[in-house]
Amino acid sequence: MFAKSKAYTYSLLIIATILTFTTSRWTLAQNLLNPVECGSIVESELMSQEEEHAYSIDLRAGDTIQATAEAIGSVFQPFIILADPAGNILDQEAYSLRTSVSKELSSSGTYTVRIRRSRSESGAYSVSFGCTLRNGTVINPGDVPPAANATGGQGASPAPAPATSTFSGNGFPGLAPVDFSNAFVFPLALGQANPGQIPAGADAVISYTLDAQAGHPLDLTFSRTSGNLNLGLVVLNAENQVVFQASLVSANRINAQLTLPSSGTYTIGVFRIDLLPPAAPEATGFQIEAVLG
Repeated sequence: MFAKSKAYTYSLLIIATILTFTTSRWTLAQNLLNPVECGSIVESELMSQEEEHAYSIDLRAGDTIQATAEAIGSVFQPFIILADPAGNILDQEAYSLRTSVSKELSSSGTYTVRIRRSRSESGAYSVSFGCTLRNGTVINPGDVPPAANATGGQGASPAPAPATSTFSGNGFPGLAPVDFSNAFVFPLALGQANPGQIPAGADAVISYTLDAQAGHPLDLTFSRTSGNLNLGLVVLNAENQVVFQASLVSANRINAQLTLPSSGTYTIGVFRIDLLPPAAPEATGFQIEAVLG
């Protein structure tokens, strides 16, 4: 009888330890708040089942917030939650490549948007924050927010838009440089479709890596499968030199055959370009098919 009681007590201690460990991991993730503001667009990636990303935003009574989480790729399904300053859930949505929450707020304070996984798959995402202030000012994702006024929160006077360079004269205006340092990187699967998606409200870069030898022929097909963004594709060698570049502006499919000039790891990057931008941008799906000779 004593042995059974001792074993039972020991089992309870193990269960309590597991529960405490699991709870502490979730609490740690929830306490790592990333401050954002109306107009912010953030890209990140969830790597484990317990991981959760949290974003804090200061708003006033009468403001309306809309936060949208959108998968980068075609597998991950973000679970988005909006909570008030006391931690009460105001809105939530899950089980979709694009999830959003929206609420007109009844009190001022710091609100929290949390991102989890709807299912078991890990993945990259972008989350954007749009607001309609109580004075009617609309701040869309990507906009410069108004300066804060004396009462706190988002103010009513819009900040001046940043100066942008313009093209004049004849010729091709060219493409702006694209930074790959924060790209989402995946191994390229040869001989099959490699799907991806560029969000409408973020300058995401999705890249695929390929190991090849000098002189190998590469047959590359780049297709738009949905949406209306203009997409660019570039092939870079191990020294970050451009081997090939193409764009889907009015075309929906491009096929190219090229000979790789050197041995090493190649990067095939896909990104948004702003030649003939659509009036109403949509998240745009694409796929890459590659055959190495």
